[in-house]
Amino acid sequence: MRKRGLIMLGGFIAFTVFLMLALFFMQEVEKGNSVFFIPLVLTGGLSVVSILAVAVYNILPFFAAGWVKRVTQSGKDARAVVLENNYLKGIGGYQGGDQWLELPVRVQPANEPAYEAKMKCRLTQIMPLRVDSEVPVRYDPEDKSKVVLIGDTISILKGMRHL
Repeated sequence: MRKRGLIMLGGFIAFTVFLMLALFFMQEVEKGNSVFFIPLVLTGGLSVVSILAVAVYNILPFFAAGWVKRVTQSGKDARAVVLENNYLKGIGGYQGGDQWLELPVRVQPANEPAYEAKMKCRLTQIMPLRVDSEVPVRYDPEDKSKVVLIGDTISILKGMRHL
C-alpha cells in the first residue's frame, strides 16, 4: 500500500509543478510575451494529463481484470492455503471501497502438485482470512498464475478450514 501512496503523491507533485509552470507562463503571455504561449499550452496540458492519470490510477483497483470473470466462470476448482494476509493490519472499521487485491496462496489442485500464486480477490473477502486458512478458488489451467477466490464473505467463512 505504501508504493501506491508514493505513486499517487508523485502524480500530485507532477500536477503541482506543471500547474505552477502554466501559471507562470500565463502571466508572461498576459504581459504580451507571446513566446511563452507554446510552453503555456504544454504545461497546462501536462497538468491536466497528470491529474487524469492520478484519477485513473486511483479508480483502477475497483475494476477486475478481464481474466477474473472468465476464470471465475470456467476455471478449475481447487483449494488454496493463505500464506500471508497483511491487509488492514491494525486498522478497524474500514469504510473504503471494495478494491481488487492480490493475496499469496498455495493452490492445491486435485490430482496435481501444489504451487504458489497470487490469488485475486476483493478487499471484503480478504479481511476475514487468516494465515493457513484453506479457501475455495478457481484457477486457469492454461495459466496457473491466474487464481481467483470464489464465493462471498459469508460462504467463504462457512467453508473455510484452518490448518
